[in-house]
Amino acid sequence: PDAFARVVDRLLASPHYGERWARHWLDVARYSDTVGMIDAGRNLQQWFPFAYTYRDWVVRALNEDLPYDQFIQQQLAADKLPNNERKNLAALGFIALSRGGLNATKEERIDDKVDVVSRGLLGLTVSCARCHNHKFDPIPTADYYSLYTIFANVKEPDELPLLDNTASKDDKFARELADERAKIEKDIAERRQKRYPELKALYRTAPEIAKCLLGVAQARELKTDKELEKFAQEKDYNAYMLKRWRDYLARQQDNDIWTMWHRAVGQVPNLPHSADGLGVVGQVGNLPHNSASEAADIYGKLLAAHDKPEPFADAQAERLRQVLHSSDAPTSVPFVDYEKIHHSVDQGEERNKRRKLDNVFLRQAYAGAPPRAQCIEDNPKPEPGFVFVRGNAKNKGEKVEPQFLQILCEDTRKPFAKGRERLELAQSITDARNPLTARVMINRVWAWHFGTGIVATPSDFGTRGDAPSHPELLDYLARGLIENGWSLKWLHRQIVLSRAYQQSSADNATARAADPENKLLWHFNRRRMDWEELRDTLLSVSGKLDARLGGLPESAIVWPFAQRRTIYAFLDRALVPNDFRAFDFASPDAHTPQRYLTTVAQQALLMMNAPFTHEQARGLAARSANASDRIEWLYRTLYGRAPSREEIALGKQFIQTAAAPQPMNDKRAAWQYGQGDYDEKAARVTSFTKLPFFANGQWRNSAMPGDPRDTTAIIHAAGGLPGEGKSQTPIRRWTSDFDGRLKLTGSLSHPSCGKCKDRFGYVVSLRDGRAGVLGKWSAQQSAVATELAEITVQRGDVLDFIVTSGNEHNWPVVIERLDGNKDVWDSVRDFRAPYDQPLTAWERYAQVLLMAAEFMTIE
Repeated sequence: PDAFARVVDRLLASPHYGERWARHWLDVARYSDTVGMIDAGRNLQQWFPFAYTYRDWVVRALNEDLPYDQFIQQQLAADKLPNNERKNLAALGFIALSRGGLNATKEERIDDKVDVVSRGLLGLTVSCARCHNHKFDPIPTADYYSLYTIFANVKEPDELPLLDNTASKDDKFARELADERAKIEKDIAERRQKRYPELKALYRTAPEIAKCLLGVAQARELKTDKELEKFAQEKDYNAYMLKRWRDYLARQQDNDIWTMWHRAVGQVPNLPHSADGLGVVGQVGNLPHNSASEAADIYGKLLAAHDKPEPFADAQAERLRQVLHSSDAPTSVPFVDYEKIHHSVDQGEERNKRRKLDNVFLRQAYAGAPPRAQCIEDNPKPEPGFVFVRGNAKNKGEKVEPQFLQILCEDTRKPFAKGRERLELAQSITDARNPLTARVMINRVWAWHFGTGIVATPSDFGTRGDAPSHPELLDYLARGLIENGWSLKWLHRQIVLSRAYQQSSADNATARAADPENKLLWHFNRRRMDWEELRDTLLSVSGKLDARLGGLPESAIVWPFAQRRTIYAFLDRALVPNDFRAFDFASPDAHTPQRYLTTVAQQALLMMNAPFTHEQARGLAARSANASDRIEWLYRTLYGRAPSREEIALGKQFIQTAAAPQPMNDKRAAWQYGQGDYDEKAARVTSFTKLPFFANGQWRNSAMPGDPRDTTAIIHAAGGLPGEGKSQTPIRRWTSDFDGRLKLTGSLSHPSCGKCKDRFGYVVSLRDGRAGVLGKWSAQQSAVATELAEITVQRGDVLDFIVTSGNEHNWPVVIERLDGNKDVWDSVRDFRAPYDQPLTAWERYAQVLLMAAEFMTIE
């Protein structure tokens, strides 16, 4: 009688339970392996090198049935919890893996963190209060910025922490990291030493002097540094230089050089002056009394004209020079304040240099380095929080303290303690008195089981969200979850052992008429598998599923196709694969409340034509080959039932009448695609390695297009792209299977590129260890014919088509046999994907069964 319960317990105890349910949570957490696009022209992404450690932490936490309140606390404040295990630092990926890229501002990145916490954990659309008080829910703008302030004061650590205390800090990875960091910091320090005098000189030019003087005049009514900083941000001034000029001028009340300046800006109308002072300033004429702009321009030109490294013999001229060169001059900026005067271009160059360290982390992560936490830490100097008026960061309003939402605070609200903001936020969210946290998660789990939540808007429990269809049930489960130690496995048992869950999906006309949307749960909702279920099931029935847990992500769209569960697929925030999107995969660019499963033509087309589906059909057909009754074996494997007589008859008829696949062009077997090192002096290829991956019509060395580590060669049908090193020269290799004579024709071309070097194309012959150059051509922003009238080859001889230097190129070649059967090898025509093989009758039959609704639907 308890057989079903035993099955439930067995499934909950399976390590694959965590994989399946972690994928649901990763939708909530907007999990991605990349930050976003950082160079659209080069399709270059910025990766999170250790994002996978967060994904693996979620899997492990669910398998271990970590109480949900602790599950939240770890993800918000693992670094603040007392006596916490180091491995739990990976949980901070919930905050760290926020979106970024080309168009994301600092404010948008922080808002993303506020949004994932508020909608993901509380079911409240707090971000709607970013520019004004929430129009529908009792969430004022000040509450939004109270949360915003918490996440504005976190950053990524300079060095991501190791998850294992025992990992050696003196291994090759640590040494490489230390060496690269030292090199980068040395480069930055040297650049700053060079740039520092240039920046100081820039602030001594007439336009910059005039700009600062005018800014001081415009800000003369401001009383505090905070007001001045706000003014500078709004008016595009350098706040630090404004302060220095303001303070300097305040000290010059008795300096007659500045008498006319003070009068012009209306600060000191009756200041006395000396004849010497008038003589100094009088060099450029009389100053207007009420025009700060003109006065600033005149003083700017006057002072800049006296900006000389050596003292003047003339006393008056030297007094003017000292305005810019004395020890207390506003332009005598100490080196320690370099960062206060450098420009955005300087910040960008330093950021690009430090990004090299990110690539070191990335290389190490994918080369077996000890795992690290993709985490956050508090800023050492937290900044105070302010309301941004109408959401404009340059227009700061009232000051706010980091604290919880007023609507969820029973007692008088208190600001969070300094240094404990995230921890106290997590504790407030998981407080048993908080009416939302348990209900929001219960509703999500219910929706993941039934397709629709008790509240149909799972991330909006506000007044604009849907009311619960079964409020008493939601209350009952919320109370039970808390009383049972926040155990999610307890919650699963309650749901799947219920009669509501175990109902048939069979139709009932009377019930359908009364409740067409099934809100009263009179039957189980039939649904199509989501993408992860479908892809994993395809791998399982084909016998190719790799059940290993955890570890680095793998590309699911590049040949050879990854065979692990889809939760381990590499997720690119900027470029979600077409097959993922066609089957309604959640966008990793933002928190996803729920997936809306569709049935559209693209899904059928992908199941018909996708190379991945073809490979699984081949695997399934191969597995069935040893069965005494292949049709029955296929039905029982895919549908869990025996076929009917009619289905058996149709299957046999299909196999008997299916046309044999058309033979493929066997000429492509002669070609190989790789990269290697070509020694021009020795006229020989000293190394050749096949490019292992194929995607988007290209052979490449990385499984992930857009890989910032990938500087290696690429070869496509028409040509290719050299890598950055000598050993990354693209080589298109043709091997002869006969003795005879050949003719070669082609065209080496290079698109317009003013900065690019010549493209040198070589045809190199290899025979019995001997090498020789048969032809050499050069092209730069042009095309050149590549013809060899006659070549003699023997069986096993190799012709390597090599392009050195430069970037993108095209080189289609045609090889014609001059004797025998006049065979022709065409590099463009013969270029095919490695999986481009026609399916046999049994493979096509297996594919048809995989495309059936019975296979793809859960009921």
